[in-house]
Amino acid sequence: MQRPNCGGEPTFREFCLLCERVASTSSKLEKVRAIAKYLRGLGWPELGIACRFLSGEPLPRGSGLDLNLGYSTIVGALLELTGASGSEFRRIYLKYGDLGRA
Repeated sequence: MQRPNCGGEPTFREFCLLCERVASTSSKLEKVRAIAKYLRGLGWPELGIACRFLSGEPLPRGSGLDLNLGYSTIVGALLELTGASGSEFRRIYLKYGDLGRA
């Protein structure tokens, strides 16, 4: 069975918006609707990847692979990307209390 990519190339921004929408509601029905709508627009390769990320396990189970990404690695990448200093990032992180929001 072929599955066309109905919505063009999916973007990471769209995935992030979906995650925010799902996190913002306690309604399981709304979560299911939002996820189904997003997944409907994906082709087969993207569908598998999206499902793994949505499950909180970006690598296939049993693959023996591990990202080995910790807080300091992610912060280091963000500092390099943004040009922010360590103290500036700490101030912003403490303000929001969440790495994603910082």
